[in-house]
Amino acid sequence: GPLAKTLHLAAEEGLRPASIVVYLHKESYREDPGEFYLEGEFDFKLHVRYKVIKLWEHRPEPILEMESPGLTPLVPLMAGNADELLVKSVEKIRNTPESVASPEMKRELLTVLGALASKVIKNKEFLRKVRSEVWIMGDNWFLDEVRDEGMQVGLVKGRAEGRQEGRQEGRQEGRQEGSRL
Repeated sequence: GPLAKTLHLAAEEGLRPASIVVYLHKESYREDPGEFYLEGEFDFKLHVRYKVIKLWEHRPEPILEMESPGLTPLVPLMAGNADELLVKSVEKIRNTPESVASPEMKRELLTVLGALASKVIKNKEFLRKVRSEVWIMGDNWFLDEVRDEGMQVGLVKGRAEGRQEGRQEGRQEGRQEGSRL
């Protein structure tokens, strides 16, 4: 099939395929032996070995020292104090020259950074500062839509809860009026 052809062409050029599974944080990790075996119909057999990377076991310095900030959102998930690593990551992204990362790219990286950091940092006020940094950096249609949808869901939910509360109060007042008669 097409996969076999692609692998054959890659091998002809001296390229060798590799597989890696990256676990972002301890809570999502399950014991992973680094291999997968599947048997199917017509003598089909697939055996894949892959490298298992547990981010929390790796030092963040190599990523923080890179010129490009593309992997920086992973840093708070790595070995060390997550709060300190978040601060260093924000600084790294913000201080990257625009010739390397546009303001839009920096904003997107900060957004991903905040989302990933929320897996290991429980201080919501600390994370809100990162979110504020993202909003200050200007427009991003995706984030703006997420915010607007969240506000709409909140309004609908709030109205529904208000109506339910009103009905309950009305029933309670009706019962009290009935008991007085």
